[in-house]
Amino acid sequence: MSALLSACKKENLVYTYAEVSSVDVNVVAGTGADFTGRIDHISEAGVTSHGFVWDIHTIPTVENSHCLDLGPASITGNFTAEENSSLTKNFVYYFRAFVIDQGTVRYGDAIPFTSLGSLGPEIDGFSPDTGSPGELVKVYGSNFQSELLIGDITQIYLESLPCPSLAEYDSILWFIVPDTEPGFYSLTVSTLGNRNTSDKKFEVK
Repeated sequence: MSALLSACKKENLVYTYAEVSSVDVNVVAGTGADFTGRIDHISEAGVTSHGFVWDIHTIPTVENSHCLDLGPASITGNFTAEENSSLTKNFVYYFRAFVIDQGTVRYGDAIPFTSLGSLGPEIDGFSPDTGSPGELVKVYGSNFQSELLIGDITQIYLESLPCPSLAEYDSILWFIVPDTEPGFYSLTVSTLGNRNTSDKKFEVK
């Protein structure tokens, strides 16, 4: 009888805060990585957000690192997510699972892994399809990386001419038409060593 009462008490435990663990990462050559975490406990207040963070630094955070936010959670157990566009081949990264509970971010341990690369950029189109030097052009597609990687890692080219660029989302890039001769130019996006050239050419006026 005492053993039964003890078991009932354990099932009725009320936790004052959530707890999360970083479980595992599965690295896939050329396509990214699959992260696994586990929510061990949930408080009465609930988990308002959960997911993963990763970086080349040993202690990634939601504020300063790459982040996959999976939203609220109401049950304990494993959760997974796939990242396929921000990992440079042969770089060592550290990932942590996280939960946000009552406004506080709680993390699992940092787990290191060596990336085998990510998916290359895909270009669906751009608008406008003509422009003069100094004008902004929007490029649509996928796997353009996040804003944390824009600069030396994500580049847009008209033929071999680099264009000043920035990212709004992983699926949207903006670039400034460079000062060059009028004509039709192939548009190429390069990210993490992967390149893709649009089937349609951009016209510089």
